[in-house]
Amino acid sequence: MSSKTIFPFLLIICFALGAWIWQTMNTQNSHSRMIRNRYHTQQKDHDILVTVNDIEIKQENVEFEMKVLTTHLQEQDISSIPETYPESGQISRPLKENIIDSLVERLMLYQIVSKDENFSLDDPGRYTECVRSWMLALQSQPKLFSSEQDKAFLKARLCEQDVIRQYLKEVLYSQIHISEDDISDYYRKNKNLFFQPLQVVIRQIVLADERKARKIKSTVTRSNFAKTAIAHSISPEAQDGGLFPSFSKGYRMPHFFDVAFSMRHGQISEILKSTYGFHIIMLEKKIPEHFLTLEEATPVIREHLSRQEQEKAYQKWVDFALHSTRISTPGTLW
Repeated sequence: MSSKTIFPFLLIICFALGAWIWQTMNTQNSHSRMIRNRYHTQQKDHDILVTVNDIEIKQENVEFEMKVLTTHLQEQDISSIPETYPESGQISRPLKENIIDSLVERLMLYQIVSKDENFSLDDPGRYTECVRSWMLALQSQPKLFSSEQDKAFLKARLCEQDVIRQYLKEVLYSQIHISEDDISDYYRKNKNLFFQPLQVVIRQIVLADERKARKIKSTVTRSNFAKTAIAHSISPEAQDGGLFPSFSKGYRMPHFFDVAFSMRHGQISEILKSTYGFHIIMLEKKIPEHFLTLEEATPVIREHLSRQEQEKAYQKWVDFALHSTRISTPGTLW
């Protein structure tokens, strides 16, 4: 082979190698990046942002999602959306990306569900919960969803999400089985995770007024502490006689509760002041440090392993959907 022939051949190889390296360095392992990598450019259309198997996502859909997110409706999305919004009221680029990705993912998965012959969408019961949520949203936010278009968008949003949740529960996640061997193996390999430090159990009385706190402190005893808490305490656990769940020192608890670790069984503290009010606490018992037994740890391990398997199953499902869905955009979005 002559040098005139070899040189163009080497040039092509170098170009191809450089392109492959650039592509590898610019690829991210996330649903959002995977979705955007599958877009292919069509003739530019300023109204249509993305199509998912010929279902169009338009600017009005993105604006509706933004409106729903900023009103903090109490329901969860299949895809997580950041809860930070620009003060100007305009949709920032990162937020717009996340909203479009969420719409694409929801439409893509819903279409996969609708094609599963073993999962009927004709059953009216499938829509009971989402229609109920839709009607409650319309009642609670009549001005926000006043137009017929917004009502239709909201209903589709809620019902698509709910159908996908049902499919996950009934089809994907129902196949997950965590055996006793799985649980015992995890416990054996991770026993250090089940160490429980010294814990205390207390009762408390919380009062809003210092004068009343002093009056209660002068009359409360070990024998009448629970009844006094029920009668006078303003804290949520008052109905249970002020009984507080067990806790370890410094673990997600106000620091003033640390005094309980130096108290004796049945001892009542002095008045403790906090931003919540004035506290009087009594030590019920101390639980020595110990390791949870396999039996005690089983519910926690089962939940943990189930959640791991659910995440794997969901990721696999999304990967399948991405490779069987035609996603396109009429122009450059980012």
